[in-house]
Amino acid sequence: MKTIVQIALFFAGSVLFAQISPPKPPGTPKTKPTTVDVPQPPTPKKSSSETKPADKCVSGDCTNGYGKQKFGTGYYEGFFENGLPHGPGYETYANGYYLGFYNKGKLEGFGNYGWNDTKELYRGMWKQNKREGPGYLLAGDNKLKQAGHYVNSTLTINEGLDFINNIKNGNCTGNCNTGFGLYKWDNGDKYNGFFRDGKRVDFGSYYYPDGGVYHGQFENGSRHGQGSYLWSSGDYYIGGWSNGKRHGKGIYYFKNGDVQHGTWNNGTFVK
Repeated sequence: MKTIVQIALFFAGSVLFAQISPPKPPGTPKTKPTTVDVPQPPTPKKSSSETKPADKCVSGDCTNGYGKQKFGTGYYEGFFENGLPHGPGYETYANGYYLGFYNKGKLEGFGNYGWNDTKELYRGMWKQNKREGPGYLLAGDNKLKQAGHYVNSTLTINEGLDFINNIKNGNCTGNCNTGFGLYKWDNGDKYNGFFRDGKRVDFGSYYYPDGGVYHGQFENGSRHGQGSYLWSSGDYYIGGWSNGKRHGKGIYYFKNGDVQHGTWNNGTFVK
C-alpha cells in the first residue's frame, strides 16, 4: 500500500509539472524503450475459459470486490467486477505502470500511464486501452511534449504549442480561452489544462495554495467526473467526483499506508 502512496507523492512538487514524474514500480525489470506515441497496451485479463483471475488473487476479493491480483508482468490492485478490473485501480507492467480507471478489464476513463525507462508520462482520458479524449504527454524532464484531443491513441491537434512556446497573456501562459494553458490567480491558485470559451473544461490539473493538487475531469469549472486529489499531508484519493466533492467509487490512500476503498456520497464515505 505504501508504494502507491509514494507514487502519489511523486505527483506533487514545487515545479508545476514536477508532480508528474513517473516513479518506478518495485520489482520491475528493465526492458527496451516503449514507443511513446503509442504506449504498449496492457496485458488483457484471461477469460473464464483460461486461468481464472481468482487463482492468482493474493488478497481481498478479485471477483466482485476489492483485491490484489498477480500476473506475468506485475500485479493489479483495485476494484473487480465479474473477475475483471472495473473502477479505479493500479497496475504494473514490465516497463511501466497505470494508475486510473478501468471498464470491464480495459483502461477506460481518467488515467496516468508512465514509462520506467524514458520517464515519460501520459495523463488524460482512455477508452478500450487507447488514449481517447483530452490529455497531455510529458517528456522525461517533465516538460510538456504535447496536449490536445486524442483519437485511437493519436493526437489530432497539438493544443499545447502556445504553452510550450511560453506565450503569455496576463495571468495566462498558453491559451486560456480555447485551448491548453496555465492560469495563475492572485491568491496563488493555478490551473493547468483545457479551456473552452475561457472556462475550465474536460480535463486538467488544479493547484491550491495549501499544497493540494487535483488532476482530473472538470465540468462548469468544478471537479466533476473522475479524478485524483493529493493533499499536502500525503493522503491521496482517486475516484469519482461530483460538484467538487468525492462521489461514487473510490480509493483513499493514507500516508501511513492504510487504505480505505468503497463508495462516497457527496463527500462522505458510505461503505
